[in-house]
Amino acid sequence: MWSLCCSPAPLRSRRTRPRRRPAFFPIHRQSRFQILHLVSGRTQQSSADSRCCTITPLLHYHPIIAFSIFLIALAAFFYFAPKILRATKVKLWLVWRKLNEPAFFQREATLPLNLPAKLAPVFSKQNLLGETISWAVPCVSGRGRRIAPNLFGALVATNEEPRKLTFIGRKGTKPVAQTIELDGMTIAREPKFLSENLVIFPAEGRGQKYSFVFPRSRAAEVEKIGDYLRQILRSPAAIETPLQGATATSSAT
Repeated sequence: MWSLCCSPAPLRSRRTRPRRRPAFFPIHRQSRFQILHLVSGRTQQSSADSRCCTITPLLHYHPIIAFSIFLIALAAFFYFAPKILRATKVKLWLVWRKLNEPAFFQREATLPLNLPAKLAPVFSKQNLLGETISWAVPCVSGRGRRIAPNLFGALVATNEEPRKLTFIGRKGTKPVAQTIELDGMTIAREPKFLSENLVIFPAEGRGQKYSFVFPRSRAAEVEKIGDYLRQILRSPAAIETPLQGATATSSAT
């Protein structure tokens, strides 16, 4: 009896409770990209808020200045956008021609006699004396006096005025026609990675420089044009060159 009363109570087994996870544990489970995304989002939002805070007072307190800045930005866009688009178009065209046409160099190349259909009316309007075409080679304008760069057109020589060249092209809907005097000029060919350039510059002193861009595959035509123009410039008077004779014979037949 005494043993039953004085015996100690049996020990209860303690249940192991799971440890509580710290509050910051879910943050550690997030990826580094998610954390950077949250931080960048907050940064962009703060920068947008700062821009709004800068522009809004300018519109409120100085509307004339804000309107002037807007007009200047709009004018700059319309001034530079066509030039950038033309340059990009020319580069893509040169790349396409280089990838699709082999760059063969043949001295027996013949120069075309006919202008493209869209350029024929421009030359007809410019040709008041009714001169006949000796050759007309399609090209792209480089830099030159009164000739905007990156214009698709053609370089034209006539039988009546062999010491002059005329560039015919279009700038949007506006026709472009510029005559180049060859007296006192030097003709050079500059091969490039994507193009063949025909350069016309003064032989002595400083002066206006003209350049015309041809596809890389038209190296023979560029060399033929250079030989023809140098032969014309070496002759003291206007004489009939072999190219002109061949042109006259082909036209007669």
